[in-house]
Amino acid sequence: MDILLLIDASSYLYRAFHAMPKLKNSNNEPTGAILGVIKMLQKLLSQYNPKYVACVFDSHNSNNVRKKIFPQYKEHRKKMPDELIIQLDNIKEIISYLGLPIIISNEVESDDVIGTLAYMAKKENLNTVISTGDKDLAQLVSNNITIVNTMNNEILDEKFVLKKFGVSPNMIVEFLMLVGDNSDNIPGVNNIGPKTAIKLLNTYGSLDGIIKSLDTIKSSISENIRKSIPFFPIARSLITIQTNCYIKDQIKSFDDFLVKQPNYEKLKNKYQELNFDILLKDINKHNFQQNLLSKEKFEFFKFQIIENWDDFVIFFEKISNAKYVALHFITTSLDFMKSKISNISICIDNNLIYHICFERDNNSKFLLKNEVLNYMASWLSDKNKKKILYDAKNILHLLANEGISIDGYEDIMIQSYILDTHSSIKIKDLSRKFLRYNLLFSDINKQIHHEKKYEKFSDINHIYNSIENVNIYYQLFMIFNQIIQTNTKLLKIYNLELSISLILFNIERYGVCIDRNELQLQNNYINSKISSIEKNIFNIVGYDFNLNSPKQISEILFTKLKLPIIKKTQSGQPSTNEDVLKKLSIQYDLPKYLLEHRSLNKIKSTYTSNLPKMINECTGKLHTHYSQVSVITGRLSSSNPNLQNIPNRIGIGKNVRKAFIPEKNILISADYSQIELRIMSYLSGDINLQDAFFNNQDIHTVTASEIFHIPLKNVNNNQRQAAKSINFGLIYGMSAFGLSVALNISKIEANEYIKKYFNKYPKVLEYMNNICLFAHENGYIETIFGRKLLIPDINNKSIISQKTAERLAINAPIQGTASDIIKIAMIKLNDWISNKKLSSKIIMQVHDELLLDVEKNEIDDILFNLPDIMCKIQDCDIPLKINIGKGYNWHDAH
Repeated sequence: MDILLLIDASSYLYRAFHAMPKLKNSNNEPTGAILGVIKMLQKLLSQYNPKYVACVFDSHNSNNVRKKIFPQYKEHRKKMPDELIIQLDNIKEIISYLGLPIIISNEVESDDVIGTLAYMAKKENLNTVISTGDKDLAQLVSNNITIVNTMNNEILDEKFVLKKFGVSPNMIVEFLMLVGDNSDNIPGVNNIGPKTAIKLLNTYGSLDGIIKSLDTIKSSISENIRKSIPFFPIARSLITIQTNCYIKDQIKSFDDFLVKQPNYEKLKNKYQELNFDILLKDINKHNFQQNLLSKEKFEFFKFQIIENWDDFVIFFEKISNAKYVALHFITTSLDFMKSKISNISICIDNNLIYHICFERDNNSKFLLKNEVLNYMASWLSDKNKKKILYDAKNILHLLANEGISIDGYEDIMIQSYILDTHSSIKIKDLSRKFLRYNLLFSDINKQIHHEKKYEKFSDINHIYNSIENVNIYYQLFMIFNQIIQTNTKLLKIYNLELSISLILFNIERYGVCIDRNELQLQNNYINSKISSIEKNIFNIVGYDFNLNSPKQISEILFTKLKLPIIKKTQSGQPSTNEDVLKKLSIQYDLPKYLLEHRSLNKIKSTYTSNLPKMINECTGKLHTHYSQVSVITGRLSSSNPNLQNIPNRIGIGKNVRKAFIPEKNILISADYSQIELRIMSYLSGDINLQDAFFNNQDIHTVTASEIFHIPLKNVNNNQRQAAKSINFGLIYGMSAFGLSVALNISKIEANEYIKKYFNKYPKVLEYMNNICLFAHENGYIETIFGRKLLIPDINNKSIISQKTAERLAINAPIQGTASDIIKIAMIKLNDWISNKKLSSKIIMQVHDELLLDVEKNEIDDILFNLPDIMCKIQDCDIPLKINIGKGYNWHDAH
């Protein structure tokens, strides 16, 4: 998600002025605050790499509305020192040269501008980081608005606000109304300090709740609150930050706040004038004149349009002899099964860029696509001719739609992913990060997609977009390739991912057959169940209502039926989420029906009524899209449809799998058994855990036997299920509290279970501690096969962020290794099928399971060889096991 960085620049000024030494340049002019502000900005930009920035300054000539309401507002504040005023113009100049937008507010305070921008960003689904030292702004903190204090690196999210102030962000205003705000000269209630305010607010829920309960509160406190009641409306208006001020109407879009290219020439001159030698070194060090291409330097877009056959033949000779050639295709559709080539951009090096427009609409000016592609076909399929692509799997589909293939390619999307699975793989972000270059035409593709301008391609800006991209591809590859080729582990993982990319292409291309009649039967059954449940619900309530309205459901459950409120939303309303309904359904029928209604509607809308619409009209099959670059641990994901989410347990949801059928004779499912626990046994070296697997014992039964002190044969299903929650929960970093919720037991009991677990498997605890220590020291972990996974927040100042990172550090090597294993197995199985010239196909990969479409005469051969192929992995002594099933649909095979 893109980041908007809002900088409380006025706060920066004073903090830099007081924190920095009294520096002066050769003209005896003060420069300390200037340098301090620049340093803080550099730190922020480096830490957050924001797409949007706004530096918000207060205008000292502003018409202060708060002062009209309360003349004493900020009355005690001293005038800005002359020594700081002198530095203001230079600070604003440098900020603008850095490419950072500035807002100077004349009608409201900077806090109100920041509040308005933050709420606007929230509606645009942006993450907002506010850099300030002002505690008032804590009232803005929410799930996508955080505050960073650059002086002490303190990061305030919702949990940290609660920890620091004792109240949640939505109570900050009333907290300050009670205790006062000395920095703004706003009086609070006499003799009420933070501790008392926290206790009152948490006891009575709000200031209104406190006032209504004054008769029950200690007289000395209640009397002082009564005296302050007339001032409360004034205090509230002074403390509350506006989130809808005038500036909202003046902003067309957040593009006004895009971080622009710095003007390095002007920065260089200004730094020389101020004697900032250390900053001058930064400019020279990066050699920005060569690495940064500005909008004014339009020679970046010098390219040749190939319009006739003679030019094409000359061009083709050049690419045939080039060491590397980058390709970018303009396409006609987002659907990878339908998309065709519209134009091609080619980059041989930074100075050799070509663009081929193909004839359409009887425009004889350009070349015929079929002639060009046929001429290029042998070069494209030559594995010794190196092609640079972005998202090679998608290009494989594109060229397959044109009837040709490609080999000998490199994929910069995969390269960027294996270098850092946490960072964005979008070209615009990679360009900004590695080349320090902001794409000039990065929004063109969005425009094409939004307006569906596929069939006709006419805008010259779209051509510029393609040429810009192909040049970036080439430059990024030169950086990534050097890193990967000099690192044996990275190279091994990269080659693994390239091989998987081709296998996934074939899986996507082949597709999976769907039984429409089966889905229709299931849909009819679900409709009847939904209708029956709705009748039961309306009978209990006594009238019909909108079952999709959380507000109406909340009113019925908690106002009409007086059910206990389990949890509240951020806005203070009773929650009706799944966890709440599950707890209520233990005692009440209505929540149970509501849960079932939601579940059935989800199955219907996602699968039984939707899957038929997704069947390709040409192939008659479902063609999902697999992604190698979406999950930070290396796991595969799928979309359109998401096969990973199709239910696999008992019930109506699992029946969806009956609609997945073979094209040939039968489906064979091969599913790794408890692979994550088996990997944990290997990583930890725990003998007890390893013995259970080597002896082919059920690990959950063994764990239950130990925890509950009963013989293996006496373990019942509930005890085994509890042990299963512990086994899997702990490798995901589950706390005692989490376990207590999962098992519906006390926290004391949960702690006891965990203690017994680690007594049984002591090396597991040792592994967890050691891997966290390694992550703290190195900032990353590795899988057994050498895949490096960064753990970005492992040394974060926020304890909450750090604990989350530690849980990731424990689980990532396990998840990552499981991902590597199934990918290696897919390659081995694919090679084996190919070498034996079998007709069977891998048609799906879901979590730890492979699904094959198998011909009748190949069934025995595949069933016999699958265990060896999937369980005997080179350089891996993990006691792997697979469960194999077969059937005439996925449900029966699994």
